[in-house]
Amino acid sequence: MAPAYRKGGLLFVQRNDEQAAVGEAITFYTNQGRNIKTRRIVAIDDRIHGYAVKGDNVKQLEMGLVHFRNLIGKPAFYLPFIGFLFNTRFMHVIKVILFCLAILLTFLTVLYQKKYQVKCHRLLEEQVESQKEEFH
Repeated sequence: MAPAYRKGGLLFVQRNDEQAAVGEAITFYTNQGRNIKTRRIVAIDDRIHGYAVKGDNVKQLEMGLVHFRNLIGKPAFYLPFIGFLFNTRFMHVIKVILFCLAILLTFLTVLYQKKYQVKCHRLLEEQVESQKEEFH
C-alpha cells in the first residue's frame, strides 16, 4: 500500500462494523485468518457480500473478493519504521538476549554475594580479635 503505508511501519486499525465505500482503504484477513492485508476498495459486490480490492502501487486487482466477514476495519493511524519492533523474529532475538542477561545478572549477584559474605566474615573475625586483645 505504498506510498500511504510502507512496509516496516506500524498500522493501527479501527474496527468498523459499517460497510466501507469505494476508494477507502480496508484491513482484512486472508488465507483463513493467517495473514492480514491492507488494500483499497475498487468495487463492492452486495450480492456476494464482498469487496474487489487492489494495492495502490499495482495495476491489477487482487484475485478473488474480500468477504465482509473477513473485514477487520479501516486504517486509523500509521507510524513509519517501527513495525520491526513487533516482528516475531526480532522479538525472539530480544527474548534470547533478555534471557542471557537474566542469567548473567543472576550469576553476578551470586558471585558478589559470596565475595560480600567473605568480606563480612573477615571483618567480623577482625572485630572479634580486636575485642579479645582489649580484654587481655
